[in-house]
Amino acid sequence: MSEPWRRGSLGAWIFILALAMQVSGCTAGRIVPVGTLRSVAPPLKAVALAPDGGVFADLIGMTLEEHGFIIIDTGATAALLVLTQRRATDLLQAQGFEMLRGRGVDAILVVDRVNARDGLPQTVRIRLHSTETKDEIGGVDWENSWIRRGVLEAAQEIAQAIAEASDQTNGWPQGEPGVVPPTNSGQLPTPSMEIRSNDGTQSD
Repeated sequence: MSEPWRRGSLGAWIFILALAMQVSGCTAGRIVPVGTLRSVAPPLKAVALAPDGGVFADLIGMTLEEHGFIIIDTGATAALLVLTQRRATDLLQAQGFEMLRGRGVDAILVVDRVNARDGLPQTVRIRLHSTETKDEIGGVDWENSWIRRGVLEAAQEIAQAIAEASDQTNGWPQGEPGVVPPTNSGQLPTPSMEIRSNDGTQSD
């Protein structure tokens, strides 16, 4: 009487194990790299986060910092727009690119996020815009899985994908010429401070 029960129990455990393996492979969000970030030369170092991205963009930025990127958070970018008397809509215009380029920023990261009914991110579109060429140079498209990913998990997955797409997982030395590292508060220098431009000259 015990043999059929044992065989049935073994079959149930095999089914559960197979289901667990299948679920573990589907927990991460679906990520599609866009563009050719690896072809950008020199590699991206300093990235400013567009203010519209809010806290979610800042979470992505925090993980990117772990991969060696110099991140200008959304608050610092917004403050710089105010100090230079520019609007948020100017950020992706010629004057916005030039303003950030002059302060050592290589790219602007723009986040377009759509939430599902449960309040969690459903789709996220990340695009990076070069301050040198003023063109969109790549990014990632992310979609949540049926095992729901929270805001922090989504941000970490997206940042990891950007780092891998950029092939910048080893980081860079800080304080290189032409790059203005952020302060401890993540703020850029104000217009009244002395900065070093990309051509090596200094201005006030």
